[in-house]
Amino acid sequence: QSLVGKTLGIIGLGNIGGAVAKVGLLFGMNVIAYSLSLDQARCDAVDPAIKCASDLEEIMSQSDVLVVCYRVTEKTKYMLNKQALACMKKDALLVNVSRGDLINEPDLIQVLDEGGIGGVALDVFHEEPLPSNHPFRSPERYGEKVIISSHTGGFVKEIYELWYSQSMENIYFWLQGNPIR
Repeated sequence: QSLVGKTLGIIGLGNIGGAVAKVGLLFGMNVIAYSLSLDQARCDAVDPAIKCASDLEEIMSQSDVLVVCYRVTEKTKYMLNKQALACMKKDALLVNVSRGDLINEPDLIQVLDEGGIGGVALDVFHEEPLPSNHPFRSPERYGEKVIISSHTGGFVKEIYELWYSQSMENIYFWLQGNPIR
């Protein structure tokens, strides 16, 4: 399917959410964003083409692809529950690259079992590592509707190289009695 003209919803328009929004715009997507404190001025600061959703229901119901890039607080924990997930389009895709506790997993499992959304891509979970008997690990149950990774979505070769070189540098400085970064 083409992404042109589809709606990309982003919950959390910080550094990661802003970068995701810009990629969506490059693909010709309509971009809508939401957070508890987001306003149109902040959306405009990232890109004037980004629309600010007035509430969670609006972004859930309009998104063809919904990417979660938000932080967990007492107010946001399990914000994507059965009621919120029920607002999504039947063919919508949900992507969580932020924190597992933003989504109520039992509710998500129920919605998937009932065919309520098109699929999910999850890099984070309530329990990590994801238990071997977790339903998300069952290709027989979900086929291609569930894609999981083990909280490694941001790990790329360049990051490993940077971490390794900085770690070696810090060990060297520490052994010499010098301050580390």
